[in-house]
Amino acid sequence: ENDQQIVFFYLPEKREQLSAIGNYDPMGKAYVLSRGIVGDLQGHLVVASPLYKQHFDLRTGECLEDQSVRVPVYQVRVVDDRVEIRA
Repeated sequence: ENDQQIVFFYLPEKREQLSAIGNYDPMGKAYVLSRGIVGDLQGHLVVASPLYKQHFDLRTGECLEDQSVRVPVYQVRVVDDRVEIRA
């Protein structure tokens, strides 16, 4: 059984408009990244966890505050008005 949640971010003003990462915050140990705030931090497109405010890079999954921690990143695209994801 593969229980995982994936969160999609649609950012129409960015060159790469869609991003998909795992929703689980490994620091806060909860599925909350979908509730985070998206922004730019030091040139990285990130989501800030709503729990402890760590920033996760939407392209690499790396935690900017602790490089040993990452969340999964998924390839995502839109084809014929459908979102496709590759795990």
